[in-house]
Amino acid sequence: ETGSFSSISGSLNVPRADHATVLLGNGKALVIGGKNETGPIASAELFDPVTEEFSLTGSLTVARADFSMVSLASGKILIIGGKGINNEALLSCEIYDPVLGTFSSTGAMNFGRIGTNLAAELSDGRVLVAGGGGTDGVGLSSAEIFDPSSEAFAVTGSLAIGRRVHTVTRLANNQILVSGGWTAEGGTVLLFTAGSALTP
Repeated sequence: ETGSFSSISGSLNVPRADHATVLLGNGKALVIGGKNETGPIASAELFDPVTEEFSLTGSLTVARADFSMVSLASGKILIIGGKGINNEALLSCEIYDPVLGTFSSTGAMNFGRIGTNLAAELSDGRVLVAGGGGTDGVGLSSAEIFDPSSEAFAVTGSLAIGRRVHTVTRLANNQILVSGGWTAEGGTVLLFTAGSALTP
């Protein structure tokens, strides 16, 4: 309303960078993972906009930074890959349950991926994860789909160009826009059409 920024009364309990934040259905914001001067961390906090305070919640099962996070139709949060304590691209994923305040492991990806905006929910509730950085830092062209009902990932069509540090965004027509990022072959913008590309 005012177009201005102001300080809040509360502060994070744990300093963090390369973390992720998502709005929960109850109006609170979940702040998880990231890294500090010692490396990736597993802690998570909830921000209450009413009190402007942060409170610790359950911790990730795996310390991770520079990862992706997507809200599922169930209200749960899917946490995807990221960078582990040895700077490796993580295959592991987990789910946060806002009712219980806990994290639990879920199906692993077929490819380890580092990146913060690599995923988007499809119109049918599944989640597309595309590209990202591998352990060697090279952009990946592979893509896969997470099915919340089976909690499993399945490989789908690949990007035309491997890329990392890009964004994956669902459009109003239910197509997924994969744009920008680093790649050795240029910066072509890609459109992933869920209907035809996902046909068996």
